[in-house]
Amino acid sequence: MSAIGAASLWALAVASLVTGLVSAPSSGPNALDPPSALAFSLAVLSPVTVGAILVIRLPRNLIGWLLLVSGLSIGLNMTTGVGDRTGRS
Repeated sequence: MSAIGAASLWALAVASLVTGLVSAPSSGPNALDPPSALAFSLAVLSPVTVGAILVIRLPRNLIGWLLLVSGLSIGLNMTTGVGDRTGRS
């Protein structure tokens, strides 16, 4: 995959993380308060960004791909709501 592909994956990871944070419940047992949301965003975006930079500069670097894909999977998990316990009693 090229640098454009890595940048696209990075953009998808960021977009899915933002979408997941915006659609997160604001009250109830699964509510995410603003300081926690900021800390979580930094914890996810940092490795995704480092992974994207590594992949753009060194496309064969496996660690860069792992960092990039792990952040993408977290963002997609938040967007789709997989593992969300809001409907359970």
